[in-house]
Amino acid sequence: MKINNTTPKRTQKIILTITLVALLALGAIAYVTYIQKDESNSSLRDEAGINYAEPTDEEKMTGDKAKQDAIEASKDNAGTGSDPAPAPVQQNDGTKSVVGMNITAAYKSGENYRIQTLIQTVTSTGTCTLAITDANGATYTETVDVQALPSSSTCKGFTVPLNKLAAGTWKIDIKFENDKLRGSASKEVQTS
Repeated sequence: MKINNTTPKRTQKIILTITLVALLALGAIAYVTYIQKDESNSSLRDEAGINYAEPTDEEKMTGDKAKQDAIEASKDNAGTGSDPAPAPVQQNDGTKSVVGMNITAAYKSGENYRIQTLIQTVTSTGTCTLAITDANGATYTETVDVQALPSSSTCKGFTVPLNKLAAGTWKIDIKFENDKLRGSASKEVQTS
């Protein structure tokens, strides 16, 4: 005798079809809910797409963990800074110790020329003196204080009005000095 098994296969196909339709319906509902939620928060976004809505609990926990990790890392490296500066070089002739110094930025900003430096020691005392000479021999000078950073220092920044010197090649000389240390840096720049 031959048994016909078509009914269980047909039942399996029906169940599979119903399951697929149900999953598609759930997906569509989830998508519509997401879109509606996103549109309700759109009033909290600016033109750049920044969301100013209250942070979620997960976002708060992530932020708190990042803060705690930063605090722990700073405790582990207390006093060393992220990039410790080399020690000043002692001079045998009894003069001030020499520290490394660099011009880190020199650029046009509107009607001014900005110059920034890095002094390879941590100090909040002293002054930096800028002297710029243009191609015609005219000189511009400016003096600013020193500002300590976590692992180095900087001159507080120089702002040179472009109308004080002729355009072309400028020779920039900066000298740092306090009661124990000194340093210097030079650079040529092309202005227009």
